[in-house]
Amino acid sequence: MTRSFAVDAEAERRLFQSILIRVVRDLCSRRADHHYHRLEAERWIGSSPSRWFTQICEQAGYDAEAVHSCLRALVETPLQNRPEFQDRPGKAAPGPKLSVSWRAA
Repeated sequence: MTRSFAVDAEAERRLFQSILIRVVRDLCSRRADHHYHRLEAERWIGSSPSRWFTQICEQAGYDAEAVHSCLRALVETPLQNRPEFQDRPGKAAPGPKLSVSWRAA
């Protein structure tokens, strides 16, 4: 029973991490067809962490203030200067790379 709980907790943590990864992808996407998703991501981040944002970060195992600070920096960066999101190592796109270090909660 303990093993199952540990696996479920890890799966849940990864699920919440994937939400944050999706937000970063949306923020960094320059594709015209992602415009709506980019705006929604910027709106969701907001000027301060919402309760929902904080809960997602905590469930992902990250410090919400640190994550929010990194994501606000992306929002405040003009789109053309935002780094490309690379989700497949070895398939690098030209330009700056995204490197984010979030502390565990």
